[in-house]
Amino acid sequence: MKRVKIESKFQATPLWKRFFSYVVDIFLINLIVSIPFAGYFESRFGGVRDVFFGGKSNGGLLIVSFLILFLILFYFVIMEYKTGQTIGSMIFGIYAISLIGKNMAFGQAFIRNILMPFPIVLLIDSLYMIFKGGNRRLFEVFSATAVVEKGVVLK
Repeated sequence: MKRVKIESKFQATPLWKRFFSYVVDIFLINLIVSIPFAGYFESRFGGVRDVFFGGKSNGGLLIVSFLILFLILFYFVIMEYKTGQTIGSMIFGIYAISLIGKNMAFGQAFIRNILMPFPIVLLIDSLYMIFKGGNRRLFEVFSATAVVEKGVVLK
């Protein structure tokens, strides 16, 4: 009887998995971050719609905006630094890995995720991947990281 050897191999992650992983993460972040601040927006500004279309201005809005941006960045950086995955990545079975060391350094996690709170700029960063023909965003190239999924190879 012939023995079969099973090896674990990393392979490039398809763009659709990366996109839906990000959508799941942003949905969860919005639930966690937006719910506590909904009362603040309602009491101070008359609701989120009035904040953006009512012409009201307040320094508190700037502070809350920076806090929300920080929490989004904190989520992505800490999750990938500690586990190599966010909750969305866990659902789709994908990992962020370092290309220069065994574990991802905090600086690498920070650089690769610096654009996560800004979806439009992140889209431009992601276009690099499409036009370059590779599987890495520009800030993943800068941080020497990649997004992969595990595959199984039978030998």
